[in-house]
Amino acid sequence: MAMAPTQSTSVSCSGPVRVVLIGHSYVRRLQEYCEHQELHNLGFSRQDAIVQAFSRGGATVRFSDNDRWVNCQIQPAVGCRPAIVFLHVGENDIRHLDTDVLVDQLWALVQYIRAVAHPRVIVLSQLLWFPAYEDLQHDISLANHRLQKLVEQSHPVPGVPHTELQFLRHQYGVWGPNRWSLFAADKVHLNSVGLRKYAFCVRNAIGSHLRKLQGC
Repeated sequence: MAMAPTQSTSVSCSGPVRVVLIGHSYVRRLQEYCEHQELHNLGFSRQDAIVQAFSRGGATVRFSDNDRWVNCQIQPAVGCRPAIVFLHVGENDIRHLDTDVLVDQLWALVQYIRAVAHPRVIVLSQLLWFPAYEDLQHDISLANHRLQKLVEQSHPVPGVPHTELQFLRHQYGVWGPNRWSLFAADKVHLNSVGLRKYAFCVRNAIGSHLRKLQGC
């Protein structure tokens, strides 16, 4: 990955916190859903936060010579000097990469964002178990377990400002046995009910960090 200029992210107790959402079609659909529901800026006042989304349908962790490589979304996102980063990507790779390779590459993205953008918080989403991926439950569970352990065992990097890491496990049944009712007919994307649950899960996670940062 090409390295962006290293700058320190500052958070003003009185100014808005800059938040970026990075990922595949789930992030794009989240943005569209919020605009349709008049939850502009993810429902946060612009006095508290400025939220920007950088997404591409079909985005992948693995290298691609087109704009589906998630690095194409990461580069402009880190250029915003965000204080909070939400990252959701990986499901489009699960059938193409060994689970350990996928986890290692996804973790490398987290470390890259951490080293280049110096955000105060990175929220890493779990991989979701789509009904279309019914046969991949073990692989997805294993990847999520490994990612959560990496987050929990992460230590500060010498010479790099501290970044709090959170592994976000989505609630509200997005993973559970009734999850089929939350997905669209394509068995990959969330329907309106699922999107509402996803949106509020992401908003709640970001909101909790936002309150801590504004408390200074």
